[in-house]
Parts: sequence; structure tokens; C-alpha cells
Amino acid sequence: MSRISVPDVASVTGAVAEVYAQTRKATGGVLPNLFAAVGALSPDVLKVYLNAEGVLGAGSLGTKDLETIKLVVSELTGCDYCVGAHVMLGKMAGLRSVSMSLRHLGVDIQ
Repeated sequence: MSRISVPDVASVTGAVAEVYAQTRKATGGVLPNLFAAVGALSPDVLKVYLNAEGVLGAGSLGTKDLETIKLVVSELTGCDYCVGAHVMLGKMAGLRSVSMSLRHLGVDIQ
């Protein structure tokens, strides 16, 4: 897999700086490397992603359910970065390690 370099986030301007500010607001002040890379390549793509996250967050599914779905999709698409991110976010949402491991295998436990 090829690597995408992460830009120097302190030196960006214009639309990229604006979408980074939106991202930091949405993520509690953090700018994940993936978002920095995507925003540098296409600020509009990152804006669409942030809007989709906002819509999902305003829906009826809870954080545990959303992170479970994102974890399963990450696993199915084979994105190790995303799996790692959603395991961490799942733990922060209260998912137990055992339930996350079992969900990787397709077993749903409450």
C-alpha cells in the first residue's frame, strides 16, 4: 500500500485551513493524520465526511452502535488504520474488548 504524506498543518492556508478548523471543532481539538492528509488533497471531500458524521451523530443510533458498525466496515474493507481508530473510539464509547473481538468474528453479544 502506498503512503500519503501528512502536510505541515501549521502552514496551510485557505480552504485547507478552514476545513482543518472544522475538523478540530468536530473532534475536540484533534486533527487525525488521515483527516489532515485527506483535507490537504481535497478539502471538499473532508467537508463531506464531516457532514456525514454530523448526520450520523444526530440520528437514533447510539455511539456504541455507530462504532460497532464503523469497526465492522473497517474490518471488511481491510483498513488497518480505520480498525485501530475504531477500536480506540469503541473503547472510549464503552465497548468491551471481548465484544469488539467477537464482533470481528460476526458474533453479536450484548
